[in-house]
Formats: sequence, structure tokens, C-alpha cells
Amino acid sequence: MLFWMFIISGLVFGLYTVFSIPDEIAGPMLFLCIGIVISSTINYYK
Repeated sequence: MLFWMFIISGLVFGLYTVFSIPDEIAGPMLFLCIGIVISSTINYYK
């Protein structure tokens, strides 16, 4: 789970720096993606 959280956050921050995404979009995108990673990991081991 920590590995995928690292990959997703790196991807979001990479998109943020390359495409100059506004903070209002990058912040919720980061939290949504991390939430998806956590919920999919919990559902996998359930």
C-alpha cells in the first residue's frame, strides 16, 4: 500500500509541475487517488 501511495503521489506531483495544474484540482486529486489506493488495498485483503 505504501508503495502505491508513493507512486500515485509522485504521479500527481509530476503532473502538477509539468502541466501547472491549479492547487484546487491537484489537492483533491491527490487525496482521491490516495483514498482509492487505501480502499482497494483494504478490499483486496478483506
